[in-house]
Amino acid sequence: MSKDEKKKNMVQMKVYDVGIDPSANVPIVFLKDLDGTFAMPIWIGFAEAASIAAELHDVKMPRPITHDLLCNILSTLKVEISRIVITELKEEIFYALIYLRINGEDIALDSRPSDAIALAVRTGAPIYCTSSVQ
Repeated sequence: MSKDEKKKNMVQMKVYDVGIDPSANVPIVFLKDLDGTFAMPIWIGFAEAASIAAELHDVKMPRPITHDLLCNILSTLKVEISRIVITELKEEIFYALIYLRINGEDIALDSRPSDAIALAVRTGAPIYCTSSVQ
């Protein structure tokens, strides 16, 4: 499958909000497509929710938290996050890939969507969702 064919099977998303599921008392990150016609909730951990929310609301910590540290490491090594892709939903668990661009080549790394999203909001990397997850 060509790169163009793969991109046609994906929808670009943006982080809309972070909240708490009142019935389960669990954090949720809400993603929406760029047109605002499709929304997708992903239940995440409290630490990841706090990290994403802090970045969305421009809250700066006095010391780097884990996602800031990783971004600092990647930047120092001149590695770019080119995109993240939420690839599948299996047995109520979401899966994602982080694409790192190193010397002009993309390398995919398995990731929890919450960590991938936390990195994407810090770096401005686009977030995609495959059609199989929609």
